[in-house]
Amino acid sequence: MPHPDHAMEIVSSAAITPEFQTIQALWTAWCTGSRPEAMGVESRNSMDWHGLVTEALHPILTHVRDASHCGVILATAKGNIAEIEAWMAALRQGSRVDPVPELMSDSLQAVTHQFGFGGPCYVVSTACTSGLTALIEAGELLAGGVVSEVVVVAAETITDFTHSGFQALKALTKTTCRPFDKSRDGLALGSAAAACLLRRIEPWPRSEGTVSLVGWGMAADAVHRTAPDRTAGGLIRAIRSALAMAGLGPEAIDVVAVHGTGTRYNDQMEATALRALFSHQPAITGIKGLIGHTLGAAGLIETLLAGRCLITGLVPPMVGLQQSEYPDLNLVIQSGPVRPLKYLLKTASGFGGLNAAVILSQTVPA
Repeated sequence: MPHPDHAMEIVSSAAITPEFQTIQALWTAWCTGSRPEAMGVESRNSMDWHGLVTEALHPILTHVRDASHCGVILATAKGNIAEIEAWMAALRQGSRVDPVPELMSDSLQAVTHQFGFGGPCYVVSTACTSGLTALIEAGELLAGGVVSEVVVVAAETITDFTHSGFQALKALTKTTCRPFDKSRDGLALGSAAAACLLRRIEPWPRSEGTVSLVGWGMAADAVHRTAPDRTAGGLIRAIRSALAMAGLGPEAIDVVAVHGTGTRYNDQMEATALRALFSHQPAITGIKGLIGHTLGAAGLIETLLAGRCLITGLVPPMVGLQQSEYPDLNLVIQSGPVRPLKYLLKTASGFGGLNAAVILSQTVPA
């Protein structure tokens, strides 16, 4: 299985949520289709955004070869908004307040200074595609020879501001998150952080049990501020771009890890795109029924978890799915037998008509 010249190896990864402290614990829970009770109506908590960023980064740092030539990209939709909420509440109450909380970029600069990163350092915030956007940005930096390594980190915490916004849109489930299910009634919010280290594929012996980023694409449809394009035009273009970059036809994709929010319009839009592109019935799965919609962190944490499908040959179920509304799609309700898997597509969509897609393959020993 040859790799394109632009392929990037994901040599290390980490993830954390309120319910699961390691990426292995998350993977095990996904494979069994289990779900914490907190994944019902909502999953608000007091997790500290800065703490999440640092905690996700720590396992990755030991794998960085040369921090002075390593870039860092942070993905988030809202960043440290909990601190800003608290600051504004104190201000309204007439309390004595500290200076305005740090901006996301200030926080990242502090992290890069602490760990000695000398490459490009910046934040991307493209709504719910932020995690995939950061991965794609990392791929572009490496492909262009700007740096030799890139750390990608994504973090999101759910606050009153975020919850109120989705509540106003009537997008939150009243029961539990059930992507692509006939009875689905909305999404559940979740907090999470994830991080990984990317390098160019190297000619000498490579790490075992890793995956590579071999294609990517992005597209914006700008149909509506919050609603997706019912024709799935933007998502279709993003997927086609990723396939073209990887040098693949649609039939090469074995697994699709969808955005799968559990809202009626998002799932319908994704089903439209999958029907338009894939006639060979790839396995379709998703994890938001387990961890909730982690917004800016979703693209990264879900990609890192989905990559394990390629390593293990196992496709976990679409957590929360019981009775599919789309019987013509190969939506995974129960994990099937282990089998060789070559290519996996991960998608994400966000407010403003943003769409992103990446293609992963298992890293082949040199």
